[in-house]
Amino acid sequence: MCAGETRRRYARGLKLSREIGTRRMEAVILNRLGDTHAAVGDPRAAHHAWRDALTILTDLAHPDAAAVRAKLSKVSKLSKLSRPPSAGRPDAPRRTRPAAP
Repeated sequence: MCAGETRRRYARGLKLSREIGTRRMEAVILNRLGDTHAAVGDPRAAHHAWRDALTILTDLAHPDAAAVRAKLSKVSKLSKLSRPPSAGRPDAPRRTRPAAP
């Protein structure tokens, strides 16, 4: 199964778990969706999915929260390494466009 199909299936499962109200299953799906995003090289989407999973797992005091927290920490460190040094810093010099002729 390709990553696109996997993500579509997780999205469908996520919708159903939210309709039914099974928060633990929602967190499980979000965690696995984050894993899928990470595997295909989409750290931003992985971060969002894991962050949402962590919120639910923390609310439920579920022991899997620690593992998701570790994934978030790892992806955050990787994304900081991949950004230019000035990215996201308010004190960074602003780039200006050359003056029009």
